[in-house]
Amino acid sequence: MCGLGFNGYDENGKAKWDRVTNVNILKMEFATSMKMACDNWNISTALWLRRTVYERSSRHRTVAVFITSSLWHGFYPGYYMMFMSIGLMIEAGRMGHRVIRPYFQKTRALAFIYDVITCMVTCLCVAEGGVPFQLLELRLSIEYWRSLYFYAHIWCLLLMLFCRSIETRTRHKESPRKTDSNRNWINKLEHRGTSAEINQAARNLSSINTDNG
Repeated sequence: MCGLGFNGYDENGKAKWDRVTNVNILKMEFATSMKMACDNWNISTALWLRRTVYERSSRHRTVAVFITSSLWHGFYPGYYMMFMSIGLMIEAGRMGHRVIRPYFQKTRALAFIYDVITCMVTCLCVAEGGVPFQLLELRLSIEYWRSLYFYAHIWCLLLMLFCRSIETRTRHKESPRKTDSNRNWINKLEHRGTSAEINQAARNLSSINTDNG
């Protein structure tokens, strides 16, 4: 058994002994997203699911991973309730990371505040979403969530709606700029461009107008 944990050397030439590490407790307890928490809990299983399910799925990869994991654990309702909840939390976290996080990266202080807030939110989401895994029964799980007013699920849905509205508003602001830029490009090409370039610019302008419509 000696040496099974050896995993090569890092960039500094230091030996790594994490080949069979299955939990990174610090990254799990202080995770700033649900995905980070999942990636550092039951690491070998998460890696297997990534390689066999996530990377081979063409659509709805996260849902496919958690359905597979639920079936693997068994058929108690609590398993499916937990894994589907985690899937929702991961998707909401990705949207928040994409839309909200850039506003907190302007200074180190803001970045630290963002990490503290997301760490606290992740802990609260784990506390709400993970308990059905232990309760197993549908009735008990619903009663538990009801006692907490489904706070994590509501947070995630509101966050997704908020981020979607921000992204939609941003796209609408950028579209007129792209339209004006393409019109100017067409005007320049009409004087010194080829017919192929003019046709390409016209197609770009038409696609933008179609999206806005």
